[in-house]
Amino acid sequence: MASSLYLLALTWLLHFQAALATPHQARTVNDILSGLQSINNQLDTLSASLRNFNGGLEGTLAALQIQGQTMDLVHIIDDATGATNGTSNLNQQDSITITNRVVQLQDDIFSTLDLLEEKKSAFDTAVLGLASASILVRADLEALQNSTRLLGNAIVQRLVASLRSLGPLITGNIDFHFSHALQHYA
Repeated sequence: MASSLYLLALTWLLHFQAALATPHQARTVNDILSGLQSINNQLDTLSASLRNFNGGLEGTLAALQIQGQTMDLVHIIDDATGATNGTSNLNQQDSITITNRVVQLQDDIFSTLDLLEEKKSAFDTAVLGLASASILVRADLEALQNSTRLLGNAIVQRLVASLRSLGPLITGNIDFHFSHALQHYA
């Protein structure tokens, strides 16, 4: 019995040492791009659900599905922020690539936020318990805005100095659109 415990402890110790010896994988520009692509894909999924959402009592389940997709988007954004924070500062070419990708992503962000604004009355009629689904939408918009700000700030910090000064213009424009959508759910 003592020898089997000793063998188990030795095996565990060897695995622990191997785990410590494994170097932490540095993140690259491709990890940031992958995160941005995942965000784009989830925005497409969310937008498709929003287009088909009509509210009402029968829309309650769809509202919950949209809420789940929105929370998935928050987690994807947070993962992209983690990948960005784990990346070294970018060189000129990678900074240009990431900046262009974020600019392209803006259209999808804006159209999704526009759909949320358009569907406000539909969310008002989708009842979750004693309240309308609009309460959840507002909370989700706030979570999305916060996560998006954190990602934007992380990306800006990785850009070369010449592009870093443009970052607040891009992130500010996105933040403005979030604020506008939140006003609809006030």
